[in-house]
Amino acid sequence: MTKVLIADAVNVVCAERLRESCEVIEKPGLDEAGLIEAVAGVDAMVVRSGVRVTEAVIRGADSLRVIGRAGAGVDTIDVEAATRAGIIVMNTPGGNSVSTAEHTIALLFSCARNIAESDRSVRAGGWDRRRFVGTELRGKILGIVGLGKVGREVARIAEAIGMRVLAHDPFLAESESPPLIELDRLFAVSDFVTLHSPLTESTRHLVNEERLASMKPSARLINCARGGLVDEAALAEAISSGRILGAAVDVYSSEPPTGNPLLEIDAITTTPHLGASTREAQVQVAVQIAEQIEAWARDGSVVNAVNFPSLGGEAASRMAPYLDLAENLGSLAAQLLTGAPTELVVEIRGELLEIDSRPLLASAAKGMLDTMLAEPANLVSAAALARDRGIELKEIRSSEAEDFSALISVKASAETDSHSASGALFGRKERRLVGLDGMRFDAALQGPMLLIENVDQPGVVGVLGTILGERGVNIAAMSLCRAADGARTLLNLDAAASDPLVQELETRPEFGAVRALRIKGDPVRPN
Repeated sequence: MTKVLIADAVNVVCAERLRESCEVIEKPGLDEAGLIEAVAGVDAMVVRSGVRVTEAVIRGADSLRVIGRAGAGVDTIDVEAATRAGIIVMNTPGGNSVSTAEHTIALLFSCARNIAESDRSVRAGGWDRRRFVGTELRGKILGIVGLGKVGREVARIAEAIGMRVLAHDPFLAESESPPLIELDRLFAVSDFVTLHSPLTESTRHLVNEERLASMKPSARLINCARGGLVDEAALAEAISSGRILGAAVDVYSSEPPTGNPLLEIDAITTTPHLGASTREAQVQVAVQIAEQIEAWARDGSVVNAVNFPSLGGEAASRMAPYLDLAENLGSLAAQLLTGAPTELVVEIRGELLEIDSRPLLASAAKGMLDTMLAEPANLVSAAALARDRGIELKEIRSSEAEDFSALISVKASAETDSHSASGALFGRKERRLVGLDGMRFDAALQGPMLLIENVDQPGVVGVLGTILGERGVNIAAMSLCRAADGARTLLNLDAAASDPLVQELETRPEFGAVRALRIKGDPVRPN
């Protein structure tokens, strides 16, 4: 039974749902040392933003395969370390998007009407109405940085109250509503700027001293995304000096924000990371991450992974035999190399163009790496491990599949040589090798195999059969092909060919290079 650790304060429905099919351990609020101890022997882990899943935690996770984030942001998870360890990182995008968008709008109104600051004044005995004169939102320009689900919901609400909305998103080529503009231009023309971008190395301190200086003196900044997006010291200085009018902040570079300069400024409205803190959002993300982990435990479905393409239900079932085919082709091509691999190219043809082919590239890379590494790679870690070893991964897509409805070709290259292998599925399940280094074959791509260069003359097959028979090696299947420099014989064997047998064959005048191949799968069995 799949063992799941809930390591954060997730709504109780998550544990209730998971217990229907998994063993659940609940240990929220652990520090790093406690989390390292708790994660040992666990298959999956559920967290929110209150727990940091560090590289040290991942190193100590001997059986962890999935980290589920009940929410959207994954900046508290070392995704790169998880990827190299072959661990899928899932999140629940959209589960709390409405709640976060509504909180953004609440802070927008608070900024415009000085609600938080005037509340503090009244409680302290003040009644200075002139000091807290606000501004209408209707007709003002709202600049949205990041047009994902939260950003779009904010745009919808803002437009409904009469604001003019502009947006910037580097991952969108175009958007009619709201229109996209260049980032620096957005900061310069907006009356209010709201952030809805993920925190990455490229977006850290996206709002810095220069961008704050470019804003209107009457402008305000709202951040309900990630604290690291803003240079907090620069924001505090910009408001204190009157460079901009104010801000509203729900997230901080360090939480809780003890000693944060933003807390000292009255013109900044602060809330304690409440964007997703509604009953509805907490239930929704808890149920969603439980369902995603259940699906993974049940049939390997991958939904909303941030470090691996999503493969769910029917798509996973349809893709599975092709993944095995790509892996075996990568293994075969790599085993033929005489030098260390430097490049792996996967070409897909025909109906495979209809599906996300990135897992095929990862699977071929896994097949290659498993011929080199003591510990096997997996589909999550393969691409990162290949890059670590200087192996460039490439993909080619072609609509023409020659004689097959779908065809996968893998080419492995080293400084010294390169080899290619092509395969297809027969009957949607049987893996067949149909091409090798430009020669046509028809062979089962599984189990122990033997590839032999031989002279193209009568009697060679008989000599080969006699030698193998004398050594007690049974041939399960045979495929022959003529080449410009002779011929090639590809054998499926019942057991792996030994090194002495390979050496013996290479001493015979009928044979040239002989390669014993070990391909994933059982030996070929009788029909």
